Amino acid sequence: MSDLERPSAAATPPPTAAPRIHIAGHHTTLGVEPEAHADDRRLRPHEEWVLFRFCLVAVAVALLGCGHARVFTNLSSDDERSVFAVLTLILGGIVGCFLQKRGAAPRHDEASTRRVRQCRGAPRHRPGRGMGLASKLGYVVLHRRFLLRSRHGARGSRGAGRHGPSDPMTWSILARDDQGHLGVAIASRFFAVGALCVHTRRGTGALATQALMNPLYGPAGLDHLGAGRSADETVRLLTQADAGRAQRQLHVLPATGRPVAWTGADCVDWCGHHVEADFSVAGNMLAGPQVVAATARAYRDAAGLPLAERLLAAMAAGEAAGGDRRGKQAAALRIHADEDHPQLDLRVDDHEAPLVELARLHRKSLERYQPFMACLAGRHDAVGLTDRGEIEARIARFHARTAGPAP
Repeated sequence: MSDLERPSAAATPPPTAAPRIHIAGHHTTLGVEPEAHADDRRLRPHEEWVLFRFCLVAVAVALLGCGHARVFTNLSSDDERSVFAVLTLILGGIVGCFLQKRGAAPRHDEASTRRVRQCRGAPRHRPGRGMGLASKLGYVVLHRRFLLRSRHGARGSRGAGRHGPSDPMTWSILARDDQGHLGVAIASRFFAVGALCVHTRRGTGALATQALMNPLYGPAGLDHLGAGRSADETVRLLTQADAGRAQRQLHVLPATGRPVAWTGADCVDWCGHHVEADFSVAGNMLAGPQVVAATARAYRDAAGLPLAERLLAAMAAGEAAGGDRRGKQAAALRIHADEDHPQLDLRVDDHEAPLVELARLHRKSLERYQPFMACLAGRHDAVGLTDRGEIEARIARFHARTAGPAP
Protein backbone atom coordinates (compact mmCIF):
# COMPACT_ATOMS: atom_id res chain seq x y z
CA MET A 1 0.00 0.00 0.00
CA SER A 2 1.43 3.39 -1.00
CA ASP A 3 1.60 6.46 1.26
CA LEU A 4 -1.28 8.10 -0.67
CA GLU A 5 -3.49 5.04 -0.17
CA ARG A 6 -2.61 4.52 3.53
CA PRO A 7 -5.13 6.18 5.95
CA SER A 8 -3.69 8.78 8.26
CA ALA A 9 -3.01 8.04 11.89
CA ALA A 10 -5.73 10.51 12.95
CA ALA A 11 -8.33 8.71 10.88
CA THR A 12 -7.42 5.36 12.35
CA PRO A 13 -9.73 4.34 15.21
CA PRO A 14 -8.04 3.40 18.46
CA PRO A 15 -7.37 -0.29 18.84
CA THR A 16 -9.76 -2.26 20.95
CA ALA A 17 -9.00 -5.37 22.93
CA ALA A 18 -9.51 -8.45 20.84
CA PRO A 19 -12.25 -10.74 22.15
CA ARG A 20 -11.18 -13.94 23.88
CA ILE A 21 -12.90 -17.22 23.16
CA HIS A 22 -12.65 -20.67 24.72
CA ILE A 23 -12.15 -23.73 22.54
CA ALA A 24 -11.64 -27.22 23.98
CA GLY A 25 -10.07 -25.92 27.18
CA HIS A 26 -7.63 -23.53 25.47
CA HIS A 27 -7.78 -19.73 25.73
CA THR A 28 -7.27 -18.21 22.30
CA THR A 29 -7.16 -14.74 20.87
CA LEU A 30 -9.10 -13.79 17.78
CA GLY A 31 -7.77 -10.68 16.07
CA VAL A 32 -7.96 -8.76 12.84
CA GLU A 33 -5.74 -8.41 9.78
CA PRO A 34 -2.55 -6.49 10.65
CA GLU A 35 -1.55 -3.34 8.85
CA ALA A 36 1.42 -3.42 6.56
CA HIS A 37 4.52 -1.74 7.95
CA ALA A 38 5.98 1.18 6.10
CA ASP A 39 9.30 -0.67 5.82
CA ASP A 40 7.75 -4.00 4.74
CA ARG A 41 9.55 -4.78 1.50
CA ARG A 42 7.97 -8.04 0.43
CA LEU A 43 8.55 -9.29 -3.08
CA ARG A 44 5.92 -8.34 -5.59
CA PRO A 45 4.32 -11.09 -7.70
CA HIS A 46 6.30 -10.11 -10.78
CA GLU A 47 9.54 -10.27 -8.76
CA GLU A 48 8.72 -13.78 -7.56
CA TRP A 49 7.97 -14.78 -11.14
CA VAL A 50 11.41 -13.52 -12.18
CA LEU A 51 13.03 -15.61 -9.45
CA PHE A 52 10.93 -18.62 -10.44
CA ARG A 53 12.10 -18.36 -14.03
CA PHE A 54 15.67 -17.95 -12.80
CA CYS A 55 15.31 -21.22 -10.86
CA LEU A 56 14.02 -23.03 -13.94
CA VAL A 57 16.90 -21.74 -16.06
CA ALA A 58 19.41 -22.74 -13.37
CA VAL A 59 17.96 -26.26 -13.18
CA ALA A 60 18.12 -26.57 -16.97
CA VAL A 61 21.76 -25.44 -16.95
CA ALA A 62 22.52 -27.98 -14.19
CA LEU A 63 20.98 -30.79 -16.21
CA LEU A 64 22.86 -29.77 -19.35
CA GLY A 65 26.04 -29.58 -17.32
CA CYS A 66 25.48 -33.08 -15.97
CA GLY A 67 24.86 -34.39 -19.49
CA HIS A 68 28.01 -32.67 -20.71
CA ALA A 69 30.01 -34.13 -17.84
CA ARG A 70 28.67 -37.58 -18.54
CA VAL A 71 29.97 -37.46 -22.11
CA PHE A 72 33.50 -36.70 -20.97
CA THR A 73 33.71 -38.53 -17.64
CA ASN A 74 31.25 -41.41 -18.19
CA LEU A 75 29.19 -40.49 -15.12
CA SER A 76 26.18 -42.63 -14.23
CA SER A 77 22.64 -41.47 -13.69
CA ASP A 78 23.26 -41.58 -9.93
CA ASP A 79 26.19 -39.16 -10.35
CA GLU A 80 23.98 -36.87 -12.39
CA ARG A 81 21.33 -36.83 -9.67
CA SER A 82 23.97 -36.15 -7.01
CA VAL A 83 25.45 -33.24 -8.97
CA PHE A 84 21.95 -31.93 -9.63
CA ALA A 85 21.13 -32.10 -5.91
CA VAL A 86 24.28 -30.20 -4.96
CA LEU A 87 23.65 -27.50 -7.57
CA THR A 88 20.04 -27.21 -6.43
CA LEU A 89 21.18 -26.94 -2.82
CA ILE A 90 23.53 -24.09 -3.68
CA LEU A 91 20.88 -22.39 -5.77
CA GLY A 92 18.28 -22.78 -3.02
CA GLY A 93 20.68 -21.26 -0.50
CA ILE A 94 21.38 -18.26 -2.69
CA VAL A 95 17.69 -17.66 -3.42
CA GLY A 96 16.76 -18.19 0.23
CA CYS A 97 19.36 -15.65 1.39
CA PHE A 98 18.16 -13.15 -1.21
CA LEU A 99 14.55 -13.58 -0.16
CA GLN A 100 15.48 -13.23 3.50
CA LYS A 101 17.30 -9.98 2.77
CA ARG A 102 14.32 -8.73 0.81
CA GLY A 103 11.95 -9.53 3.66
CA ALA A 104 10.07 -12.32 1.86
CA ALA A 105 8.27 -13.40 5.01
CA PRO A 106 5.56 -10.89 5.93
CA ARG A 107 5.82 -9.41 9.42
CA HIS A 108 2.93 -10.03 11.75
CA ASP A 109 1.82 -8.01 14.74
CA GLU A 110 1.51 -10.43 17.65
CA ALA A 111 -1.26 -8.30 19.19
CA SER A 112 -3.42 -8.35 16.08
CA THR A 113 -3.40 -11.46 13.90
CA ARG A 114 -6.12 -13.22 12.06
CA ARG A 115 -4.93 -16.64 13.09
CA VAL A 116 -6.40 -18.42 16.09
CA ARG A 117 -3.40 -19.45 18.15
CA GLN A 118 -2.90 -21.18 21.43
CA CYS A 119 -1.60 -18.85 24.14
CA ARG A 120 0.09 -21.66 26.03
CA GLY A 121 2.62 -22.45 23.31
CA ALA A 122 4.20 -21.29 20.12
CA PRO A 123 2.47 -22.09 16.84
CA ARG A 124 3.51 -25.34 15.16
CA HIS A 125 6.23 -24.93 12.58
CA ARG A 126 5.17 -25.73 9.05
CA PRO A 127 7.94 -26.25 6.48
CA GLY A 128 7.71 -23.71 3.73
CA ARG A 129 5.59 -21.14 5.62
CA GLY A 130 6.53 -17.59 4.68
CA MET A 131 8.47 -18.68 1.60
CA GLY A 132 8.03 -17.19 -1.80
CA LEU A 133 7.18 -19.35 -4.79
CA ALA A 134 10.81 -19.80 -5.80
CA SER A 135 11.87 -20.78 -2.27
CA LYS A 136 9.02 -23.28 -2.00
CA LEU A 137 10.11 -24.86 -5.26
CA GLY A 138 13.68 -25.26 -4.04
CA TYR A 139 12.46 -26.57 -0.68
CA VAL A 140 10.27 -29.26 -2.25
CA VAL A 141 13.00 -30.42 -4.64
CA LEU A 142 15.67 -30.63 -1.95
CA HIS A 143 13.37 -32.07 0.72
CA ARG A 144 12.13 -34.89 -1.48
CA ARG A 145 15.59 -35.58 -2.89
CA PHE A 146 17.34 -35.98 0.45
CA LEU A 147 14.33 -37.48 2.25
CA LEU A 148 14.18 -40.32 -0.26
CA ARG A 149 17.93 -40.67 -0.09
CA SER A 150 17.88 -40.96 3.70
CA ARG A 151 15.16 -43.59 3.55
CA HIS A 152 17.01 -45.84 1.15
CA GLY A 153 20.54 -45.19 2.36
CA ALA A 154 23.40 -43.11 1.08
CA ARG A 155 24.97 -44.02 -2.20
CA GLY A 156 28.64 -44.45 -2.70
CA SER A 157 30.93 -44.09 -5.65
CA ARG A 158 31.43 -46.59 -8.45
CA GLY A 159 32.60 -49.88 -7.06
CA ALA A 160 31.19 -49.08 -3.63
CA GLY A 161 27.48 -49.69 -4.11
CA ARG A 162 26.40 -46.89 -6.44
CA HIS A 163 22.88 -48.07 -7.08
CA GLY A 164 19.30 -47.49 -6.10
CA PRO A 165 16.76 -49.63 -4.25
CA SER A 166 15.06 -50.85 -7.42
CA ASP A 167 18.31 -51.88 -9.17
CA PRO A 168 18.55 -55.66 -9.70
CA MET A 169 21.71 -57.03 -8.10
CA THR A 170 22.20 -60.67 -8.90
CA TRP A 171 24.57 -63.57 -9.00
CA SER A 172 23.90 -67.02 -10.37
CA ILE A 173 25.48 -70.33 -11.26
CA LEU A 174 24.75 -72.59 -14.25
CA ALA A 175 25.93 -76.19 -14.01
CA ARG A 176 25.74 -79.53 -15.84
CA ASP A 177 26.30 -82.82 -14.02
CA ASP A 178 27.72 -86.12 -15.31
CA GLN A 179 24.26 -87.28 -16.42
CA GLY A 180 23.77 -84.19 -18.54
CA HIS A 181 21.17 -82.72 -16.20
CA LEU A 182 21.12 -78.93 -16.15
CA GLY A 183 20.86 -76.79 -13.04
CA VAL A 184 20.55 -73.09 -12.26
CA ALA A 185 20.62 -71.29 -8.91
CA ILE A 186 20.20 -67.54 -8.58
CA ALA A 187 19.85 -64.97 -5.80
CA SER A 188 19.20 -61.26 -5.87
CA ARG A 189 17.90 -58.17 -4.08
CA PHE A 190 15.20 -58.14 -6.74
CA PHE A 191 11.64 -59.37 -6.41
CA ALA A 192 10.85 -62.74 -8.06
CA VAL A 193 14.27 -63.03 -9.66
CA GLY A 194 13.51 -66.56 -10.82
CA ALA A 195 10.55 -65.48 -12.96
CA LEU A 196 12.39 -64.03 -15.97
CA CYS A 197 16.11 -64.44 -15.33
CA VAL A 198 16.35 -68.25 -15.46
CA HIS A 199 15.79 -70.28 -18.64
CA THR A 200 16.37 -74.00 -19.30
CA ARG A 201 15.40 -76.55 -21.94
CA ARG A 202 15.90 -80.28 -22.01
CA GLY A 203 18.80 -81.40 -24.15
CA THR A 204 19.51 -77.81 -25.15
CA GLY A 205 21.04 -75.81 -22.35
CA ALA A 206 20.58 -73.26 -19.59
CA LEU A 207 20.78 -69.48 -19.62
CA ALA A 208 20.63 -66.64 -17.09
CA THR A 209 20.10 -62.99 -18.01
CA GLN A 210 21.01 -60.45 -15.32
CA ALA A 211 22.00 -56.84 -14.54
CA LEU A 212 19.52 -54.75 -16.56
CA MET A 213 18.11 -58.05 -17.75
CA ASN A 214 16.63 -58.67 -21.16
CA PRO A 215 13.92 -61.35 -20.83
CA LEU A 216 14.01 -61.85 -24.61
CA TYR A 217 17.44 -63.45 -24.26
CA GLY A 218 15.95 -66.61 -22.75
CA PRO A 219 13.71 -68.00 -25.51
CA ALA A 220 15.93 -66.64 -28.30
CA GLY A 221 19.11 -68.02 -26.74
CA LEU A 222 17.65 -71.49 -26.24
CA ASP A 223 16.38 -71.43 -29.83
CA HIS A 224 19.92 -70.65 -31.03
CA LEU A 225 21.32 -73.54 -29.01
CA GLY A 226 18.55 -75.82 -30.23
CA ALA A 227 19.42 -74.92 -33.80
CA GLY A 228 22.95 -76.25 -33.25
CA ARG A 229 24.75 -72.97 -32.63
CA SER A 230 27.53 -72.89 -30.07
CA ALA A 231 27.29 -71.01 -26.79
CA ASP A 232 29.81 -68.46 -28.05
CA GLU A 233 27.81 -67.79 -31.20
CA THR A 234 24.59 -67.62 -29.18
CA VAL A 235 25.99 -64.94 -26.90
CA ARG A 236 27.36 -63.01 -29.86
CA LEU A 237 24.04 -63.06 -31.73
CA LEU A 238 22.04 -62.01 -28.68
CA THR A 239 24.29 -59.12 -27.69
CA GLN A 240 24.94 -57.81 -31.20
CA ALA A 241 21.22 -57.44 -31.79
CA ASP A 242 20.71 -55.57 -28.51
CA ALA A 243 21.47 -51.83 -28.34
CA GLY A 244 21.44 -52.11 -24.54
CA ARG A 245 24.06 -54.86 -24.41
CA ALA A 246 26.50 -52.69 -22.42
CA GLN A 247 24.13 -52.96 -19.43
CA ARG A 248 23.42 -56.70 -19.74
CA GLN A 249 24.98 -59.70 -18.10
CA LEU A 250 24.47 -63.12 -19.60
CA HIS A 251 25.91 -66.60 -19.35
CA VAL A 252 24.95 -69.61 -21.42
CA LEU A 253 25.59 -73.30 -20.71
CA PRO A 254 24.97 -75.67 -23.63
CA ALA A 255 23.97 -79.31 -23.23
CA THR A 256 27.50 -80.21 -24.29
CA GLY A 257 30.57 -78.02 -24.34
CA ARG A 258 31.98 -75.14 -22.39
CA PRO A 259 29.77 -72.28 -21.15
CA VAL A 260 30.22 -68.69 -22.31
CA ALA A 261 29.52 -65.47 -20.38
CA TRP A 262 29.09 -61.79 -21.18
CA THR A 263 29.36 -58.86 -18.77
CA GLY A 264 28.56 -55.50 -20.37
CA ALA A 265 30.90 -52.54 -19.95
CA ASP A 266 28.21 -50.50 -18.14
CA CYS A 267 27.24 -53.14 -15.58
CA VAL A 268 27.67 -51.78 -12.07
CA ASP A 269 30.64 -52.90 -9.99
CA TRP A 270 31.46 -55.24 -8.68
CA CYS A 271 30.56 -57.25 -11.76
CA GLY A 272 32.18 -60.16 -13.52
CA HIS A 273 32.02 -63.86 -14.30
CA HIS A 274 33.95 -67.11 -13.98
CA VAL A 275 33.76 -70.00 -16.47
CA GLU A 276 34.93 -73.60 -16.15
CA ALA A 277 34.36 -76.73 -18.20
CA ASP A 278 30.87 -77.57 -16.96
CA PHE A 279 29.69 -74.56 -14.94
CA SER A 280 29.79 -70.77 -14.88
CA VAL A 281 29.19 -68.10 -12.25
CA ALA A 282 28.26 -64.49 -13.00
CA GLY A 283 27.19 -61.54 -10.88
CA ASN A 284 26.83 -57.78 -10.75
CA MET A 285 26.55 -55.16 -7.99
CA LEU A 286 28.22 -57.64 -5.66
CA ALA A 287 30.29 -57.06 -2.55
CA GLY A 288 33.38 -57.96 -4.57
CA PRO A 289 35.04 -60.65 -6.72
CA GLN A 290 35.20 -62.94 -3.67
CA VAL A 291 31.49 -63.68 -4.10
CA VAL A 292 31.98 -65.29 -7.51
CA ALA A 293 35.20 -66.99 -6.40
CA ALA A 294 33.60 -68.48 -3.28
CA THR A 295 30.58 -69.69 -5.26
CA ALA A 296 32.79 -71.47 -7.79
CA ARG A 297 35.05 -72.97 -5.14
CA ALA A 298 32.14 -74.33 -3.11
CA TYR A 299 30.59 -75.92 -6.18
CA ARG A 300 33.86 -77.71 -6.97
CA ASP A 301 34.29 -78.82 -3.37
CA ALA A 302 30.77 -80.31 -3.27
CA ALA A 303 31.53 -82.83 -6.03
CA GLY A 304 29.67 -86.09 -5.38
CA LEU A 305 26.52 -84.47 -4.04
CA PRO A 306 23.30 -84.27 -6.09
CA LEU A 307 23.26 -81.32 -8.47
CA ALA A 308 20.65 -79.36 -6.48
CA GLU A 309 22.62 -79.68 -3.25
CA ARG A 310 25.84 -78.61 -4.96
CA LEU A 311 24.14 -75.50 -6.30
CA LEU A 312 22.67 -74.63 -2.90
CA ALA A 313 26.05 -75.09 -1.22
CA ALA A 314 27.69 -72.86 -3.83
CA MET A 315 25.15 -70.06 -3.38
CA ALA A 316 25.40 -70.27 0.41
CA ALA A 317 29.17 -69.81 0.13
CA GLY A 318 28.71 -66.82 -2.16
CA GLU A 319 26.33 -65.20 0.28
CA ALA A 320 28.76 -65.81 3.15
CA ALA A 321 31.42 -64.03 1.09
CA GLY A 322 29.26 -60.92 0.81
CA GLY A 323 26.58 -61.67 -1.79
CA ASP A 324 24.63 -58.69 -3.08
CA ARG A 325 25.78 -55.36 -1.69
CA ARG A 326 22.21 -54.21 -1.13
CA GLY A 327 20.96 -57.29 0.70
CA LYS A 328 18.61 -60.18 0.07
CA GLN A 329 15.14 -60.65 -1.32
CA ALA A 330 14.65 -63.51 -3.77
CA ALA A 331 16.23 -66.75 -4.95
CA ALA A 332 15.44 -69.65 -7.26
CA LEU A 333 16.62 -73.18 -8.03
CA ARG A 334 15.83 -75.18 -11.16
CA ILE A 335 16.92 -78.66 -12.18
CA HIS A 336 16.12 -79.82 -15.71
CA ALA A 337 16.66 -83.51 -16.33
CA ASP A 338 15.40 -85.71 -19.17
CA GLU A 339 11.82 -84.45 -19.35
CA ASP A 340 10.37 -81.43 -21.10
CA HIS A 341 9.29 -80.04 -17.73
CA PRO A 342 11.79 -79.26 -14.97
CA GLN A 343 12.48 -81.98 -12.45
CA LEU A 344 12.58 -79.33 -9.72
CA ASP A 345 11.59 -75.67 -9.96
CA LEU A 346 11.67 -73.78 -6.66
CA ARG A 347 11.28 -70.04 -6.16
CA VAL A 348 11.43 -67.69 -3.20
CA ASP A 349 10.09 -64.40 -4.52
CA ASP A 350 10.23 -62.22 -1.40
CA HIS A 351 11.91 -63.26 1.84
CA GLU A 352 14.31 -61.85 4.42
CA ALA A 353 16.59 -64.89 4.00
CA PRO A 354 15.79 -66.25 0.53
CA LEU A 355 18.64 -68.77 0.27
CA VAL A 356 17.81 -70.21 3.68
CA GLU A 357 14.17 -70.48 2.64
CA LEU A 358 15.19 -72.02 -0.69
CA ALA A 359 17.18 -74.71 1.12
CA ARG A 360 14.17 -75.42 3.35
CA LEU A 361 11.92 -75.82 0.31
CA HIS A 362 14.43 -78.21 -1.21
CA ARG A 363 14.43 -80.34 1.94
CA LYS A 364 10.64 -80.28 1.91
CA SER A 365 10.59 -81.43 -1.72
CA LEU A 366 12.53 -84.55 -0.73
CA GLU A 367 9.72 -85.75 1.51
CA ARG A 368 7.23 -86.55 -1.27
CA TYR A 369 7.43 -84.14 -4.19
CA GLN A 370 10.61 -85.38 -5.88
CA PRO A 371 9.87 -89.12 -5.59
CA PHE A 372 6.24 -88.51 -6.61
CA MET A 373 7.31 -86.58 -9.74
CA ALA A 374 9.33 -89.62 -10.82
CA CYS A 375 6.10 -91.65 -10.91
CA LEU A 376 4.27 -89.35 -13.35
CA ALA A 377 3.86 -89.76 -17.09
CA GLY A 378 6.81 -88.64 -19.15
CA ARG A 379 8.72 -89.00 -22.40
CA HIS A 380 9.63 -92.64 -21.70
CA ASP A 381 6.34 -93.68 -20.12
CA ALA A 382 3.21 -92.02 -21.47
CA VAL A 383 1.06 -93.28 -18.58
CA GLY A 384 3.29 -93.44 -15.52
CA LEU A 385 2.31 -95.20 -12.32
CA THR A 386 -1.40 -95.29 -11.54
CA ASP A 387 -1.33 -97.79 -8.68
CA ARG A 388 -1.19 -95.71 -5.52
CA GLY A 389 0.28 -98.56 -3.53
CA GLU A 390 3.17 -98.79 -5.94
CA ILE A 391 3.61 -95.01 -5.79
CA GLU A 392 3.92 -95.21 -1.99
CA ALA A 393 6.40 -98.07 -2.34
CA ARG A 394 8.48 -95.98 -4.74
CA ILE A 395 8.51 -93.12 -2.27
CA ALA A 396 9.61 -95.46 0.52
CA ARG A 397 12.45 -96.83 -1.61
CA PHE A 398 13.51 -93.27 -2.42
CA HIS A 399 13.75 -92.43 1.28
CA ALA A 400 15.71 -95.61 1.97
CA ARG A 401 18.12 -94.84 -0.83
CA THR A 402 18.67 -91.27 0.35
CA ALA A 403 18.68 -92.16 4.06
CA GLY A 404 15.29 -90.48 4.53
CA PRO A 405 14.22 -86.86 4.07
CA ALA A 406 16.45 -84.24 5.61
CA PRO A 407 15.04 -82.79 8.86
